[in-house]
Amino acid sequence: MTGFSLRSAISFSQKIKYQHPDVPVVWGGVQPTAIPEVCLKEDFVDAVGMGEGEELIVDIAKMFNGLLTPYEVKGLAFKDDAGNIIVRERREFINNLDEYKADYSLIDLNQYIFYGNITGLIMSSRGCAFNCAFCYNNAFNNGRWRKHSLEYDLNVLQELRVKYQFKGFSFS
Repeated sequence: MTGFSLRSAISFSQKIKYQHPDVPVVWGGVQPTAIPEVCLKEDFVDAVGMGEGEELIVDIAKMFNGLLTPYEVKGLAFKDDAGNIIVRERREFINNLDEYKADYSLIDLNQYIFYGNITGLIMSSRGCAFNCAFCYNNAFNNGRWRKHSLEYDLNVLQELRVKYQFKGFSFS
């Protein structure tokens, strides 16, 4: 969440807090992971999810439903009742990325038409093997690179091609 998406997140979060001050606003992504304390200094951000979100979001939902306290949620940074910023320890990385698959039925694929065809974005790995000083990878992925299995990637490609008639793919 940097650049253009950060500006949108700020604007949207401010509007939510103005219209519904009791609705919790939780940020996640690269910037909140790298600098949670800075994000939490804003009065329109109540908590920050740090790192990968697939399992973290489940615990955050449990927390808002009273099943966990904020102190029990690894990967969460939040403001306590006195307004102090508390940063919990990071979660372990997901061991098997193949356990998580994007559900393309939840996306309006018409927004991804390029040159007359729907183009699919395939996330085949996370992180990077290089150690560039300017990159977010060191803060977000601890400089690690992890990948989906070849079988997983081939199955996703085949499914998208058949089910949604994708003509092109962009790998990330």
